[in-house]
Amino acid sequence: MSWRVPEGGEYWHESAGVSVCDPGGRFLFFERTVFPVSALTVAAGHVGSGESPEQAALPQPLT
Repeated sequence: MSWRVPEGGEYWHESAGVSVCDPGGRFLFFERTVFPVSALTVAAGHVGSGESPEQAALPQPLT
């Protein structure tokens, strides 16, 4: 996972997400089961060290 703490001490990490839309204009969302519970989200995951956001996002809809 790629993360950093720049000047000022704020913790940062990178994630990549995917929006999925069908021909009828409907979007795919998931209901979270961990904090924040009951929030809707898209398929997403952390960007690994040396990985591009595009590489990180590709497997997300398959998991």
